[in-house]
Amino acid sequence: MLLLTANASLDTSPHIPFDLLYKDLIWRIEKYGRICYQTDARRELVVKALLDDPEFTGPMAADFAEELGPDAEAAIPALRERAEYRAITNFIRERLMKSGHHSVIEHGSISAVVVCDRGVTHEIVRHRLAAYSQESTRYCRYGKDGRSLQFIIPPWCRIEEGEYSIDGLAYPLFSTPGDARWFEAMRVAEYFYLKLLEEGWRPEQARDVLPNSTKTQIAMTYNLREWRHFLRMRASRRAHPQMQPLAIDLLRQLKANFPIFFEDFTIEDDRTVLFSGTIL
Repeated sequence: MLLLTANASLDTSPHIPFDLLYKDLIWRIEKYGRICYQTDARRELVVKALLDDPEFTGPMAADFAEELGPDAEAAIPALRERAEYRAITNFIRERLMKSGHHSVIEHGSISAVVVCDRGVTHEIVRHRLAAYSQESTRYCRYGKDGRSLQFIIPPWCRIEEGEYSIDGLAYPLFSTPGDARWFEAMRVAEYFYLKLLEEGWRPEQARDVLPNSTKTQIAMTYNLREWRHFLRMRASRRAHPQMQPLAIDLLRQLKANFPIFFEDFTIEDDRTVLFSGTIL
């Protein structure tokens, strides 16, 4: 029996790092947003104004000169790229995010992979505007080919991660009677699950004895607007105590990799998130 702690991570193709994915998202969302306002030509005017503004180009030109040396011509495309980035993000921030025109950001999607218990996934899949792919207890036969049963340690149980034998020869140290009872419940569930398989039950039948604490893995893809809704619900202090830490961890990663879409979320500490200055 393997005991684990829950974790979550954003996911992308190894051929498309997050910085390129972010660049694609902001370019695409700005393009579709400008369709609403018919301001396609406006970006070029903003870019030109930035390139003519010494307060914008001066510091960057100095940085590029230090990096590129006498090859000043090479700095021109880089300066233009920075100016385009500024124009794009300003449009998204001011015309879409701050104004509440969030339907446009539904054109962008981000995926994450979460390892948690099955109870937590029951909450995750309540969010309907999504695509999910989840580890199946119907088709996965635990106890075969080295695939051991795994359980997620609840955050209120003080039990160390590790592998413990089913025959009870290796027990963790318990801080409270509740910790010991939870561990025993997992041990008994594993024992009877494997016994039922030995007696000819199929995995889809034997799984009925498995508890909510059974480890599962789920891939989840939301559009950007749904991610914001998910975070307002699940990073809140009112969220389930196993759900909230995962949501805050995902928020931390989203802010680091896709900042323009989550600027109004602030992480105060591991238990407190602010949205537009108000505690969730």
